[in-house]
Amino acid sequence: MRTFVLDIKKMGINGEGIGYLFKKPVFVQQALLFEKVKIHNIVEYPTYFKAETLKVITPSKHRVKPICPIAEQCGACSLMHADLTLQQQIKIDHIKQSLFKYAKIKNQQIFYHKNPQPINYRNQCKFILGIDNNKISSGMFERDTNQWLAIDHCVIHHPIVEKTRLQVVKLLNKHKVNIAFKASEEGYRYLIVRALDNKAQVTLISTVEVNNQSLIDDIANLEHVDSVYVGVNNKKTRDFFSEQTKHVAKNQYLNVTINDIKLQVSPQSFMQLNSEVARNMMNFVVSKIKPTDQLVEAYCGVGMISLLTSKKAKSVYGFDISKEAIANAKNHAKINHCHNITFDACDADVGIKRANKMFQQYTLIVDPPRSGLTDQFIETVLKANINQIVYVSCNPSTLAKNLRLLQKKFTIQSMDAFDMFSQTQHVEVTVQLVRKSKK
Repeated sequence: MRTFVLDIKKMGINGEGIGYLFKKPVFVQQALLFEKVKIHNIVEYPTYFKAETLKVITPSKHRVKPICPIAEQCGACSLMHADLTLQQQIKIDHIKQSLFKYAKIKNQQIFYHKNPQPINYRNQCKFILGIDNNKISSGMFERDTNQWLAIDHCVIHHPIVEKTRLQVVKLLNKHKVNIAFKASEEGYRYLIVRALDNKAQVTLISTVEVNNQSLIDDIANLEHVDSVYVGVNNKKTRDFFSEQTKHVAKNQYLNVTINDIKLQVSPQSFMQLNSEVARNMMNFVVSKIKPTDQLVEAYCGVGMISLLTSKKAKSVYGFDISKEAIANAKNHAKINHCHNITFDACDADVGIKRANKMFQQYTLIVDPPRSGLTDQFIETVLKANINQIVYVSCNPSTLAKNLRLLQKKFTIQSMDAFDMFSQTQHVEVTVQLVRKSKK
């Protein structure tokens, strides 16, 4: 077995430590900044190596023992072995490195908003069903593998999510159901649990239609369960949902209230996974919006930010490619009596062009997926009469690439980071941009 000793010089975007071997970077799992580690299981690629930590020779003062016993196997919490101080530094460094690498932005001040509850915060789980020690269990694939790992307890889940997950698994065992670990098998495949406002929504996905009313009744009678769905998905994919998802017990939606806005949440509705930090971030975004005649929200999802900002504008136009999300958004506008909002199901590149035709001048909010804004979208924005943009990003790299182009007409006024996903490398960033004055 080949081993080497490395000094960790910096951190990678996926939470790995980075050292150097034969003048090539080595991405080392479970290694932290400024540690000296012995590495093994080294895999060479054309321009870099990947390796695992065999022994920490000189540990960082910020190294802590993970509170989850399977953190290294699971891999979802890539920074659980670092204290919150180092996690913050890693995330801020990632943002700053991306800004310089892709947009040549230096010395950008970033205000960091901490997560008040760095464990027990995740309000949804999507787990794969399997068999462990001859019993049905739920779990995930180990990091970078197709090896399923049973998870007996997850400290990141909200207590109601975790309690309900384990109760449903117990019922699956009680009813002796079939488990389909492969798409070609017949039985239950996935378990999804969401908890909001102390109420849980349970969705069971199978590879074939299963009529098990006694199981559904038992799930519906669990303490926190307020909504039950079933679905069929027999495709060879890691997508959990399919179009064949239907409501079967209790309420059709999770009826919740966030910041005085009433929401009706279905299993496929997009909601941020950390309710408290998401609420703080949305309030922050709303506070940055100056009163305006026209407001446009791209990638509006179920319409939450459009609803919250509707009192700051005479008219609001929101668009999203998801037809289901837009149906939810329209319903939310109706039940909240927000009559100045129009929602549209369309591609972002189409929606922004429609906005330009509708409004001579407007304020823009964008919250794109990890892939960021397309060049076509940005080109349309640069031609539009937009005085203010608030950009919400879940990927510092694509944010920086987009800012490089937006800087042609806009100036960064402020940048904030929100620790939405403690114990992981992920971070949410908000940027306020204002149009440059014409010379």
